[in-house]
Amino acid sequence: MKEGGSLTCLRPSDIFQFMRKAELYREKTGRKPDKLIIVTPYPAEKAVEGSRKLGIEIYSKILPHKTEMSTIKNLKSCRIHL
Repeated sequence: MKEGGSLTCLRPSDIFQFMRKAELYREKTGRKPDKLIIVTPYPAEKAVEGSRKLGIEIYSKILPHKTEMSTIKNLKSCRIHL
């Protein structure tokens, strides 16, 4: 994810980079991640589509145009446990 001014946008290429990191984690630890989650303020529509196909959950307060509400989890309705 690159910063452009004060906005950070999740791009489709970021989804595939994230998947490569998840695969590296699996190779190094021998354990598959339980869940793949990305939290971003501005997801691009194509990034949302790609994440859906790859089984990655996206959490965001701002939805891209033409995206169904069920595709992205709204941060107001979820709890993130640390």
